[in-house]
Formats: sequence, structure tokens, C-alpha cells
Amino acid sequence: MKRFAFILVASFLIAGLFFSPSTMEVAGPINQETSPNQNPVTQPENARVLPGEVRVALYNSTNSTTPDYSFGSVIANYSAVYDLLVDAGFDVTRITSSDIANYELQPSAYDVLVLADNVPREDEINIVKDFWLGGGGVLSIDTAITYLTYEGILPRETEGTHGKPDYFDYVINDIDIVYNRHPVTQAHQVGDSLTKQDADWAMYNWTALQGTSIADELTRLTVDNDDATWASAVASDASDRGGRVVQIGIPLDPYSTDYNEMIVDAVEWLTPRPKGRVGFDYSHKPYYSIDPWDSYSEYSGRYEELRDDIVSRGFTLDKLHPSPIGNLTENRLASFDVLIAELPTLNYTAAEVSAVQSWVSAGGGLYAIADQWAGSLIDYSQNQNYLLSPYDVSVSDAGIGSSVSVTGHGTHPTVELSSSLEPVAGGYVNITGNAESVWWEEGDIYAGADIHNSGRIMLVSDINFAQDSYIDDGSNRRFTFNVVNWLSADDAEVLILTNQAYPENIFSSTSIHALEAPVSLAANELGMPYMVYQDVAYFNRSLYQHSWELVVIDAPWGFNSDYLDDFEWYVDNGNRLIMNWYHMTSTPVHSLYPKLGFKYSGDLSNPTSVYPWDYTHPVFNRPLDYGAGHYSGPLDYGSTGDVLEVYDNATALAGISAPENGKATLVLRNDGKTLYNSYITNQYTDDIDDSTYEDRFEVWLNELALMYRPFVDEPSDIVMELGTTGQDVAWNPSSYKPDSYAIEEDSVTVDSGSWGGGSISYSLDGYDVGTYVFTLELKDAYGETTSDTVEVVVEDTISPSLSSPSDVQYTEGESGNFVNWTATDLNPGTWELFVNGSSDDTGVWTSGSEIWMSVDGFDAGFYNLELVVEDGSGNSASDTITVTVVEDTTTTTTTTTTTTEPTTTTTPPPTSGPAGLSMPILLALIGMAGVIVVLLVVIAKK
Repeated sequence: MKRFAFILVASFLIAGLFFSPSTMEVAGPINQETSPNQNPVTQPENARVLPGEVRVALYNSTNSTTPDYSFGSVIANYSAVYDLLVDAGFDVTRITSSDIANYELQPSAYDVLVLADNVPREDEINIVKDFWLGGGGVLSIDTAITYLTYEGILPRETEGTHGKPDYFDYVINDIDIVYNRHPVTQAHQVGDSLTKQDADWAMYNWTALQGTSIADELTRLTVDNDDATWASAVASDASDRGGRVVQIGIPLDPYSTDYNEMIVDAVEWLTPRPKGRVGFDYSHKPYYSIDPWDSYSEYSGRYEELRDDIVSRGFTLDKLHPSPIGNLTENRLASFDVLIAELPTLNYTAAEVSAVQSWVSAGGGLYAIADQWAGSLIDYSQNQNYLLSPYDVSVSDAGIGSSVSVTGHGTHPTVELSSSLEPVAGGYVNITGNAESVWWEEGDIYAGADIHNSGRIMLVSDINFAQDSYIDDGSNRRFTFNVVNWLSADDAEVLILTNQAYPENIFSSTSIHALEAPVSLAANELGMPYMVYQDVAYFNRSLYQHSWELVVIDAPWGFNSDYLDDFEWYVDNGNRLIMNWYHMTSTPVHSLYPKLGFKYSGDLSNPTSVYPWDYTHPVFNRPLDYGAGHYSGPLDYGSTGDVLEVYDNATALAGISAPENGKATLVLRNDGKTLYNSYITNQYTDDIDDSTYEDRFEVWLNELALMYRPFVDEPSDIVMELGTTGQDVAWNPSSYKPDSYAIEEDSVTVDSGSWGGGSISYSLDGYDVGTYVFTLELKDAYGETTSDTVEVVVEDTISPSLSSPSDVQYTEGESGNFVNWTATDLNPGTWELFVNGSSDDTGVWTSGSEIWMSVDGFDAGFYNLELVVEDGSGNSASDTITVTVVEDTTTTTTTTTTTTEPTTTTTPPPTSGPAGLSMPILLALIGMAGVIVVLLVVIAKK
């Protein structure tokens, strides 16, 4: 079974790519506009975004008695579900009542809690609810529905009661019908039947649910085959509180395998994909705590809305209770991006201060919420200052602050779209060194920020401004969450501008933060580290202040066209950009446009279908394969976009027709560094490809993955001398989600493996003379690839080394006279012997061997012997010696009796021929690794 890893989806997501129907008549390509694909691939049944770890806590209670708050019988036999989840590849832990009592059930430790026809005991219910409120997902099976109702999780109106029979009941049935396509039911089609044992199983009354406060955020997954009012499976994705929930009314003993795929897909859908993780320190007994049931604080139930804001905007939140193995330790803090330290009534240890400092230095974000320096709070403020002692912000000892409207602020990222901070008799903040005043009034500082190595600190001097009673005063809510956004972005590599939050008010009464916008949700799903702004002025400051791997401009509400100059500056510096803007009509000509590869061609004023012009392009199929032939949507923004004419430096990937000059809407520059959407992508709320996810979510996901693909530098081509050692072809690539690499040599893979994001090199030792082409291809976890090619030339420019033996002299007629040369080279070749300038013989030689030559048999005289050695690359060396043959002066005296006059005869030398051809020569090549003697005899001419 193919499974789809959980995708983070909301009721408002963005897409930006556009597709063509397979029946469209094809026109020829215009400029760089590519032809439409007439046979788009079929959308797979299960669209899985990214593989990833899913951590499941399976409630392991052997107590089969029913708690007083519940209604119905519970079981303790969950073996079938356990085996199913393990076989699906999930990391499954049986979590016990003891584990829960020790606060081990936390969103930082587990993604999903499975209540397999069992419910938490009375003393566990609030701890389990903390898990859900902190962003954890809950899969509830059969009788566990009573926990959801009693705790007001599903629905909220039943809190404190079991909700039977008004909201749910046990209905006798044995067949469920799939009612809606949804990520949980994606393995099935509407109308499919799922069978189970004929008995009474927990089902929600759908009519009753439609009267609840979360009716619009519920999906009826399966229903009783006899009455669709009874929903046997329901999914909840509330936008304002807690994690996701799925309730399925099925038996576990005996268990029906018809539900295998639903259960597995439910767990994947329930798994959060947060922008970051927040820890709220309870271990030092905060003055205010979050929920009414929090006993370890001076006053409880003050920060419910703060927590709900944090979770609903893409974070998880843990309550960090006292731990027997250490409270604020480096190991414990490592799970979090942000730590909230609210006015501590217990002091920190030196080890804790050090651990927090190390964590901040490595990139953690510390959110310190303090108060007035007065009465008993002085001790607590001193505790706070001890924690803050390594930094340049502290609580002032100036006393009690006024309940004033604080309007003084600079341009710190946390005051974006904020006009005032409304403290309630808080205190003041001191700043020193490089710390920055964030909010001030009449010289008094109420909030200050500091940067410490890679980490960030925010100190606010009032514990009340963010509590439930005051969070809606002034800009308190906006500022509070801006702080979490900023603190969690220390490692941000992507900068996002989205004013999508504004137009949501056109279609609903919901006001959202930029972190809830579709592009942000897609970035969360991909695990991208990003900083997001809604206001273009704040975005623009960050554009200049930091170096970004990718910048995303998502502007369905437009912006002042003066900012186009700033975007052009960014592009001119060789950076990567996704731009989604519909209003070129207001500025039809700008020098930025040709640099992105197009010019303005016309305006679109109505919703229009958009079609792909190259369906094989990764932007349409990685990591999600969009299976439909076009995009369209019901939303009408009035002015929906523009059409473009594409220049030769770019390629049109989609448009409002078959390829036609001036009809493009999606343009990728040919170097892959800029991607421009001229059509409002937020309109595509439909699911035309039946993937169970909004089309605009799929497209945003693919666009971000494409433009955030691995980066690889382009090292220079290499020219190296033959025999060089220690020379590598080396790349320094980067990726936030690296996966694998492969190196090809002349199109043949010579190295491959997993890639952790570091440098990659390949040794060139031992390569012979020649030209080699090496290509590195990198792949990330999204399936996106990038490559670079390096040409390596191994050349041989060094002449052989040739010895220079001494000249030779011998007496004519003597034998045993030799000359030997030794030649060395990495690429040996041939030799040639010259005697008195004339070629006498040739041969081949081996590096390090001796070239022996007999010089016996010469007539008396002088001879110049030159040996020329040449390597395989044509480099040569030569040496000349002189052979001197001295005439033999020995005489023979013969005495005869027939004469009285003596006679002396000189033995003549061998007959002399022309110089260089007059003697026998013996050449011997003796190898050094085994003696090979080659005798070459040159017969002298008589």
C-alpha cells in the first residue's frame, strides 16, 4: 500500500501553477514557450509529500474498567492496531499511566496519541488534553469518543459530559460507506463499503455536530450504510485550538482489516509539521500558568489564548514540568526553538543558566516575560535577571510601571503591523551593549531584544499584557505572536512576504496571521526554515539586512511599485526568487521584468483556467504529481492576474491557452533562479486532481521545492599534470533536506551514496593523459535535483629524465665496451639512436630500465652517439657521448733466414665503413621489476 505522508492543510492554501486539458489543440512553441503535454500522467491514488518519522504513543492501559466520566465499555486488547502501526513504519511506543503521570506525553516527544477503544483515567485526562492543546494529533477508536466529548475536544459544547445521546450514540451496524474524499480516506473512493462485526459502535450525530462552533472544520469521512446522519468516522482540523483529531467507530477485537489504510493514513494526516516547537517553563513555578488545572504556579489559567495562538499558527507547545533528571538541561532544551520563561517564583541553578546560554548561543529563542520590581515580585524579578545575566537585557529595579498605552517603537521585526503595547502596571527593561529597545514611552523601555551569538532574546516587562484578559488590548496579540515568529527564525534561510492574510476577510470573517497563509503552511510541510512578513516595509528591511537562500513574494493584495527597485537589486545579486503578483497593470513597464524573462502583455479580470505547457517539468510533479490537466478556482479577486510575453532568457511553463505569444502566466528564467506567477494562485481552492488536497497547496509545495532545490557551486575545470597526487574534483553543495548524490565519469556512474549536506569530492589520482568529464547530481528529500559538470584534462608536459653516462675510449679491437642510459617518465614511449648524426636504430623503453649499447667493433676514430628518448605525449630528452677508438699500435716481428733485413707487420683494424654504420652494436633493455634483456645487433657494413 502506498501511503501519503501527512500534509499540513488549511481551508486557505496557495497554489501558483497552471495546467492544460489533454484535449487542447496544440500550437507550436513561441520563443521559449514549450508545448503542452497531451497525455498528462495519472494522479496516483495516494499522494505522499515527504517520508518522515512519525512518533506514535499508543495508550497502554490494562485497566478495562470504565471511568465515571465515560459511557460504554473499554477494552485492553489493541494488538491488531499496534502491529498495523509498526508494520506501517511508525515509531510506536506503548505509553503507560506511569509515563503520563511523569509528563512524558508531550508534542515534542510524540506526534500522535492513539486511544484504541480505551480512555485515560480520571487523573490523566488533563495531561492528555495538554498534549492535544499543544498541537499533538489524536486518533480515537470507538469508546474513546467519550474522552473527546468529555474534554470538549470534539465537540466543544460537550465539555464536562459524555455527550450521549445528543452528539453521539452507539449504533448497530456492520457496513460503513466512504462519504468524503479526504487525506484519511484517500485510499478509497466515495461509496466504497467497509465491513466490520455487526454490533453497536460509536458514531457521531452529524446533524448535531452541524450546530457546534467547529462545524465548518469537521469532515464526515464514513457513515452508516443505512443512515448517513450517523458518522462512523469524523476528522477535525480546528483552526483556532489544538491539534487534529480523527474518531473512528470500529471494533478492535475482532478487528476488521478493511480499515487498515484509513488508520495508517489517519496517523499520517494527524502528524503535525510545525514551523517550530515552543517550551513553556513550568519547572520554576511560573507566576502565571496556562490552564485552569495547572497547579504548579501562583495563579493558573492565564495564558490559554496565548497557547492557542501559538499552536494554531504552526507551532507545538510543551509544558516543561519539573523533571527528576533535570529541568532546563541542554538535552531537554534541544527539542525546542523557543523557550518561554514567565516570571519564575523559584530561582535557577548555575547549571541551568549555563545550559540556557549554550542553547541560545546555538540558535535558541528565549522569551522572558517579567513584571514590576515591587513587593514579593522583587525576588522573582531577581530570579529572572539571573537567567538573563549572560545577555544585554534585564529587568529594571525602577519599580512599578504605569498602565499606559506604549506607542514608541522602532522597526524591529516584532512590531510589524503593531501600533501600541498595552501593559498593566508592569515594570521596565534595562538594555546595555548591543541590545535594542523595542517598545518605549517617555524614556521608559517596556520591551527589549538582544542577539546572542546565533540566538535571540526578547524581554517584556509585564506578565499581564499577554494574558487572556488583556491580550486583545492594543497590539498585544499581534506583538506577542510576532515575537514567537522572530525568535523561531534564527536559522531562517527563506524570506517570505505574504499579504494573503488581508483577502481572507473578503471571503470570511477570519483574520489570519502571515504564518497561517498558504505559502507558510506549504513551507512548514517542507520543513523550510523561514521568516515571514505581512508588511512589505518590514520585509524589505530584512531583504537588505540578511543573506537569503530564497525570497518569496506572495502579493495578492499588491504593494507600492517603488519596491520593484528593491526586488530588482536582489535579483541583480544573483539570488533566487519566487514572485506571485497579479498587478503589473499598475506598472506595465519596469526594468525588473526583462531580468525575470518577460514583458507585460495584458490584464486578466475574471477567474480563468490555466494550463501547463510542459507537464514533465518538475514544478508540476515534484514532490507532488498534479494529475489534472488544468487549474481553476471559484474565488474572484476582481483583477485576477496578468498575461506575459516571454523573452529568450526564460521559459513559459503555463498559460491561459495553448502556447501562444503573450499568454503565459508562469515563467521560469533559464538559469533556474527566478520563478514568476502572474496569476493569483490563491484562487485554486478546488481539488481537481482528486488528490484530497487543495490544488493550490500542491502547487505552492512544488514551487517552493523547485526553487529551494540543492545548490551546488561551480568549481573551475581542472588541468593537471600527469602523476599529480592528492588532486580532487571537489564541490561544496548545500541543501536543507539533502538526500543523495551520484558522480558520473563520461556518463558512467563511478560513485554514489547518501548525502548529508556537506562537501563532495572525487580523487583524480591515477588518471592517465586524457580529457574526462565529471558530473555531480544531487537530490534532496523532495526529489528535486541539481547538477554540475567539471572537465578534467590530464596533460603531460614534462620531458623524460635521461642519465648522461661518461664518454668511452678503447683500443681498436678490444671487446666488452658498453654504454648504458637510464630514462624515467610516467608515460614512456620510444627511443632513437643517432651515430654521427644519422639514425641508426629505434625501439621502445620502460621507465627506469637501462638502455645498454655495445660499442665494440668501431674502427679507430671518433664517434658521436646521441640517444633521443620520447614519452607518449611527445616530450623528449637526449644525451650525446663520444666514443674514441684508439688505433692498435702493437707490432709483430718475423725473422727469416732468407734475408738479412727485418720486417714489421701491424694487424689491421676491422674494415671501416661510413661513420655510424661501421660497428656491431648490442642494445639491452633491462627492466627494473624483472630483468628483460633485449639485444639489438647492428651489423657493420664491410
